Amino acid sequence: MKTYWGDMHSHCAISYGYGTPKRALDNARQHLDFCSITGHAFWPDMPMDIKQHNNVILTHFGGFEKLQHFWPDLMAAIKAANKPGEFITFPSYEWHSMKYGDYNVYFNTDDAPLLNAPTLPELARATGDLKRMLLPHHCAYI
Repeated sequence: MKTYWGDMHSHCAISYGYGTPKRALDNARQHLDFCSITGHAFWPDMPMDIKQHNNVILTHFGGFEKLQHFWPDLMAAIKAANKPGEFITFPSYEWHSMKYGDYNVYFNTDDAPLLNAPTLPELARATGDLKRMLLPHHCAYI
């Protein structure tokens, strides 16, 4: 068996992080076998109390909008960086939930859709016909 090294949860400025996707992919390619840029995409049960959670709301809404806007460019960059047998890339995004915890949706395709759902079971159904896997990232918050 061969050991492969990778980063399945790389953030960058594609949602709310730092650095370009190109820089993230170039850095990963230098010392990893695979990589996924995981943008923050959805939070259907986000707390909406502006007095208590204003910064959280602003950060997330801004990141979600950026990811949706730049999603086609990100898919093109991930596809261009994918070199089977040398360096593998996986499209992905993070779906947040107070009740279910955060889940990352990873795709085994060059052109992945951004699909949202109000609950984890509905997200699984919405993405169920695609070559994908849902992996928990954080536990639930309530």
